[in-house]
Amino acid sequence: MTLSIADSRSLDHSLSSRVAFSFLTGVLSLFSFIGNSSVIHVVRKNQNMKSTTYLLILNMACGDLVIASWTGASLIKYLLPKSVWPIGSFGRVLCKTSLYIGLVSFLACIFSLVGITIDRFMAVSRPLKHKPWSKWTKITIPVIWATSFLLPVGTLLEIDEIPSQSGNTTCSATISHANFIILASCFLLPFALMSVLYPLISYRLWKRKVPGEFNARQQQIANRTARRVTFMMITVIVIFFICWAPQFVFSSLHLFAVRLVIKAPIWLIPFIILLKIFNGAVNPFVYAVFNESFRKGFRDILDCDKLREHNTRDLRLQQCTNTQTKQPSFHFRMLCKEYQASRNFKHHAKEEPTSGQVSSRHVQPSLNGHRCYGQNGNGDEEIGSCFAYCIQGSKLWIIVYLTMLRWRY
Repeated sequence: MTLSIADSRSLDHSLSSRVAFSFLTGVLSLFSFIGNSSVIHVVRKNQNMKSTTYLLILNMACGDLVIASWTGASLIKYLLPKSVWPIGSFGRVLCKTSLYIGLVSFLACIFSLVGITIDRFMAVSRPLKHKPWSKWTKITIPVIWATSFLLPVGTLLEIDEIPSQSGNTTCSATISHANFIILASCFLLPFALMSVLYPLISYRLWKRKVPGEFNARQQQIANRTARRVTFMMITVIVIFFICWAPQFVFSSLHLFAVRLVIKAPIWLIPFIILLKIFNGAVNPFVYAVFNESFRKGFRDILDCDKLREHNTRDLRLQQCTNTQTKQPSFHFRMLCKEYQASRNFKHHAKEEPTSGQVSSRHVQPSLNGHRCYGQNGNGDEEIGSCFAYCIQGSKLWIIVYLTMLRWRY
């Protein structure tokens, strides 16, 4: 079995094919990097997504990030004209690291899919005992990465620089039968397990009734949510298999039918690598299609005003508990609250916005039902915000201003 980043024949590509493959690799790597970074951000920020399934999806996104950044950069470099693998100690280390990291990321992704499958099966088969977040989740993720790093160690020892027939040095690994069996088992056995469990999951979802006192509407919503998550993961698994199966078929032919590999077109290796990068690029879109939480999270990322508002709210809520600003913040909140109650300013702001008026969407709920406008320890933005609210349409602006100066200094 041979794993390769730069095949000797890949240097024979025409300039147009090099440019096309490099462009596609760059675009897919960029989409994968942005999409999976967004997945990590959404899961990390959304408290409702702190469950085993979503954390393992985050784990997969980390693996896809590594594949997109590392493998994509390697492929682009060796599609460039007159590009050869560096020789010497640096070339050997880079060669071993490149292929090894690719294998580790692949194993982390497929083991995460297995973990998600087991979690979904437990959720539908034992709904009363299953917990969205359990202790085994904290153990599973480190075990996934530890196993992913350990299993390809034998392959790492067999990766090295190999002189090609054209005189150039390439990076590849002629893997023994034993290591091939290990890697093939890590690909075939997980898919065999998932192929058995997901039909059982689907059957139970169609037949199950949510335990507890639920009306028909609640029952329908719960079943629809569970089915959407299951369909999403089935789609992810099918795409994963389609994108990674050519790599293992090609590697198997290298081991058992070398003549067929020699006759293969020269664009086959770059195409196989592109498929692996495409898998990471398409996953975030699958999440967005099937899952409302991901759609909302992606929209919030694209909405710069909402993202800025969310970050400001977190900072304000944090500073409401700051003892140094609690006293002045309390007085100004009370002043603004009393004025808003008398003038119904919030409703007026929506009805008749003016050029100097602060939009009501910038007012965020704070602790204990009060409003918090503070941005920094000195209360500068808090004073400015309260001043903007209290001064509009009022002849008491002098009193407000003097009160601000009193607490400011």
